[in-house]
Amino acid sequence: MSGRRPCRTSVRVRGGVSRFPAPRRLRELERRLARFLDAPATMLCQSGWAANVGLIQAVAAPGSPVYVDVTAHASLLARVHAAEAVARPFAHNDFEHLERTIGKHGPGLIAFDTLYSVTGDLCPLVEYVDLAEWTGCALIADESHALGVLGPSGAGLVAELGLILVADDRRSRRARNALVLRDGLTGLGYNIAPSGSQIIPLQPGSEQALCLLQRLLDAQGVFGAPFVPLAVPANRCAQRLSVHSELTESDLQRVLDACAAVRDEAGLRTWKSTRRLVAA
Repeated sequence: MSGRRPCRTSVRVRGGVSRFPAPRRLRELERRLARFLDAPATMLCQSGWAANVGLIQAVAAPGSPVYVDVTAHASLLARVHAAEAVARPFAHNDFEHLERTIGKHGPGLIAFDTLYSVTGDLCPLVEYVDLAEWTGCALIADESHALGVLGPSGAGLVAELGLILVADDRRSRRARNALVLRDGLTGLGYNIAPSGSQIIPLQPGSEQALCLLQRLLDAQGVFGAPFVPLAVPANRCAQRLSVHSELTESDLQRVLDACAAVRDEAGLRTWKSTRRLVAA
């Protein structure tokens, strides 16, 4: 260890200077901003340009279409290329042109400003949300010029219209689907404890047993995320199933049928998690 002190920042307050670790103050500010925006979380960047750079690259898959309003901030369009995605510009605030373009190129990401910095007009946000819902697109709403101006206490146009983060129906379907799958797997003899959510672990224990399970489920067309050391402790390897809201009853039954079909060959009875279940 070098013995160097962690980076600190000085903030002037009434009566003197307050010294606190910079990361702590940043995290607190991000939490306060999230509450202000009625958002699950926020991340601070040094500029709006940098925020769009990181966001586009994080959510746009290479080769996927990104539909960008032609008058949106230049950073949105420029960083589509950095993400190796394909920019698909649409006419300014032209919902019908956007709809036709998505129909031609398929689901992707729709990026736009909510309040445009040059023309001063608002986007048709409600229409964009509806379009994204039935086409399977995701949305990026740049609120740079609406924040502090529109919405409750200046939280922006999204908050003013009560959109995008409102998804109670999908959360309810996801919870129901997860319950169906957890109950079904428990009935088949899988020990999925302690899961009580949409993340459901199949727990063969050893890496060798996990590889076998994954190969058998892959052959059945059921795919999960394998976890091996160092991601998990030794002999706690697991195949994670993640449930989402759009799974149908037949999808869920297909997963259960596959897990039933591979039980014996995967050695379910010999898993430590199964023995723990029997012992309990």
